[in-house]
Amino acid sequence: QIESVIDRPVAYDLKAACPRVADAHALFLFTTDGLSRASTKIISVILTTYNQPEWLAKVLWGYASQTHPDFEVVVADDGSDDRTTEVIDRVRHQTDLKIEHVWHEDDGFRKCTILNHAISRSSGDYLLFSDGDCVPRKTFVANHH
Repeated sequence: QIESVIDRPVAYDLKAACPRVADAHALFLFTTDGLSRASTKIISVILTTYNQPEWLAKVLWGYASQTHPDFEVVVADDGSDDRTTEVIDRVRHQTDLKIEHVWHEDDGFRKCTILNHAISRSSGDYLLFSDGDCVPRKTFVANHH
């Protein structure tokens, strides 16, 4: 089941096959219970990053400014250096964001692997995928709730 909406990400049913989970240039809304958008569901925003701490900081501050507060951020880190951890820790302490940092050692481009780990560590019923250099508008999460 695929729902395409103008100005919104494409939504895929997680129960169906999702062959393009790791598409680097697309945003996805995944749900574990079909395409319903019940207001009581928790959203997990999964951000991929690799050694772009300045952009990641801007993106995290964008999520800290969301109009809908009930979501978590899972940073899928494909082996960044300590600067990324420092940015995540700083934003975590300066905001109310719930941030989970999922990291593995840098062993070449393994974005799909770290995304799979991030998915398994997320606690949301909906998974929104974006990149660590895509600053969200303030209603981005609310539009998917």
